Amino acid sequence: MKTMHLPMALLVALVFTSGQASAASLLGSDLLSFSVLSTTYMSGGDAAKVYGNVLAGTYASTGANSSIFGNFQTGDVGTVGANGTIQGNFQTINAGTIGDGATVTGNFQAGAVGTTGANSTVKGNFETRLAGTIGAVARVDGNFNVGGVRAQSASASVGGTNGATNLAGMDAMAGAMQSSFSTAKAQLDAGKVALSAMGTGTGLAATMTTNSTFAAGVYSAASWSTTAGTTLFLDGQNKADQTWVFNIADILATGANSKVQLINAGANAQVFWNTGGYASLGADSTFLGTVLATTYISVGANAVVSNLGASACGGLFSAASYVSIGAGAQVGSSGCSAFTSGITAAVPEPETYALFLAGLGLVATCARRRLKKIA
Repeated sequence: MKTMHLPMALLVALVFTSGQASAASLLGSDLLSFSVLSTTYMSGGDAAKVYGNVLAGTYASTGANSSIFGNFQTGDVGTVGANGTIQGNFQTINAGTIGDGATVTGNFQAGAVGTTGANSTVKGNFETRLAGTIGAVARVDGNFNVGGVRAQSASASVGGTNGATNLAGMDAMAGAMQSSFSTAKAQLDAGKVALSAMGTGTGLAATMTTNSTFAAGVYSAASWSTTAGTTLFLDGQNKADQTWVFNIADILATGANSKVQLINAGANAQVFWNTGGYASLGADSTFLGTVLATTYISVGANAVVSNLGASACGGLFSAASYVSIGAGAQVGSSGCSAFTSGITAAVPEPETYALFLAGLGLVATCARRRLKKIA
């Protein structure tokens, strides 16, 4: 399987003010435009929901009856499960598959072969670099453009035209995705460094066994877990700009049915969980804050993970591994606004595209060469 090897950008400069730091100053707007960012793969369970954009460095998949309320983008193969919904664009560097009965509200763009199952719907354009297939009773409201063999079921419908894929446009999509990942990954790495630099603050016991209340501040542990059914109350004391930073050297693990809950909240409260290892959030738990894990992030079945602030997005960021979201779990909430700033790839005019490639430099060049090898 071919994967997208994403270049590491230079660490971005961070600006800090005295007192509590805002999420934007710590993490950067590019990273915060995603609810889920994984360096390797992303997997979603059946009926899971993600509010906001999702970008995986390698392959990505969603379960049956799941929903992503934003763009769904992957550096290798991407799959949307049966009866799933993508409320933005579905874009892959390699092959892409839309399951039976699934819906993509935006464009479907696959860097290799693209396939839609029976009774599926693409409300935008369907574009592939190689072969493209539309299943029985499926519908494409926009154009159906392929760079290889075209296969359309007799019962399927295309609202636009059948044409050849604009390869420059596909290269632009790949280059934009590569560039976006590189910038967001650099901001993630820099954010972890900045949080770690805040020190150890108040030391925590290895396991929280009873309900506890923490005021804003910096907390640390070698590894930290909560037992099943416990609640961690974060007390904002009705003050504005309160921030909780948890610097966990290795493992963060919350128990089943546990909760992290904000009380007496003032304006602009923020919660950051910075782990040197993995983060495992228990089944049926309720979790609050942005997770910056060095290795993987696992969200248990039926868990609810949300963030603070007007965006109300998830904020699950893995610096070197995968993100797994269990069946029935929810990441973010309906107030999430990150998807409005997601990547779109309109087909540029030739002279505009030339300028675009010049700006992307080596990033776009690498993406173009890899896609040509695939073809």
